Amino acid sequence: MSVIIVSYGEARKCRELLSRFLLTSITMEGRKLRCTQQVAILIRHLRRKKEYSQEYMAAHLDISQNAYSKLETGKIPMTIDRLCEVARILDIAPTDLLAEINADHHL
Repeated sequence: MSVIIVSYGEARKCRELLSRFLLTSITMEGRKLRCTQQVAILIRHLRRKKEYSQEYMAAHLDISQNAYSKLETGKIPMTIDRLCEVARILDIAPTDLLAEINADHHL
């Protein structure tokens, strides 16, 4: 498992944003989606934008492609640590990633 180092302020902001998502659901195309699915949708969008394969992401996370696929489809929840690792690979701050979900619910 990789260790991600973030500042205390960044970690606190990330936790605050994540807790807001856990307490509310966002309506998307008439359906209510759980936080896990919202994060997964954005991560898939960002991965495709960078033209990274699931295999590429999985290799950098030291997991199987099948396990990564389950993360990206929201079948298994993403931990804060894993979110930080994915954000690093996608070259986006975890707080920016969560803020993007809050700002744009219709990817």
